[in-house]
Amino acid sequence: MALLFRKAAKTFGLAILTLSIVSWLFLYVDSVYHRRQAERLIAELQSFPFSSARFLETRDFVNRFGGKPLVQFPDVRLSAPGLPVTDEKGGVHLPAIDKYPRCDAENCVFQIWLKPKNFVLATKKDSFWFSTLLANMGLRPWAAATSFEIVGGYLKKVTFSVVQTKIANIDGKGLAVQLGYVAVIEEKMIFNGERNEFTVFAPKISFSTDALYAMADLNSREAIRRSMDIRIACVSAVFRSCKGFSELAPSGWAEYSKRNTLQH
Repeated sequence: MALLFRKAAKTFGLAILTLSIVSWLFLYVDSVYHRRQAERLIAELQSFPFSSARFLETRDFVNRFGGKPLVQFPDVRLSAPGLPVTDEKGGVHLPAIDKYPRCDAENCVFQIWLKPKNFVLATKKDSFWFSTLLANMGLRPWAAATSFEIVGGYLKKVTFSVVQTKIANIDGKGLAVQLGYVAVIEEKMIFNGERNEFTVFAPKISFSTDALYAMADLNSREAIRRSMDIRIACVSAVFRSCKGFSELAPSGWAEYSKRNTLQH
């Protein structure tokens, strides 16, 4: 009986170990796949004709990466089913038709999301400890998103963002923190009341979030190149996280450091 119990326990332990290894490998391979997709997206964004792009070019670009408009066609839907209503004067009123915002060739917002399974799991659990667990296992949750705003038939604004959860030493404790970079490319970019082709700033969001924002003029190829100088390979690395913005966004960090040096 004792021998049978030991065999059952050993079999159960091996099954749990095998399941853990397979799950880890699945999450890791999925993270690498999405990271390569993100690298391809960044490379194509660097050569995308922002200043002349219209609805069709933007839609075709978004479709290649599995993106979609935030508001779907069509813009008209019937309200809940109901019978015609007769008012006190004998007039007949049909069920109302509700109008919703629409996405058309003149005005639309498209979005591309790249969300590895580790990020999806961490989001669904909505748990600090679960994100910390994944990060400690070398499966740091991360995601990237890009939005395209069409106004008057032309592309007016593009926003690319990437965020990674990593472990940092805070007050002697290893806690999960977020490292996020955002590149905003828009027409006639104004910052602090002045026209700038390229500017970078770091807003203080919370003790657990480090963020860097780069803003580039849509008509400046050099500013776009610098804002999209993103080295995303570190987001899926197993043995270490992204060291910081100097690794994740070197051009943006260099500009931010230079401005801070001049100010001081």
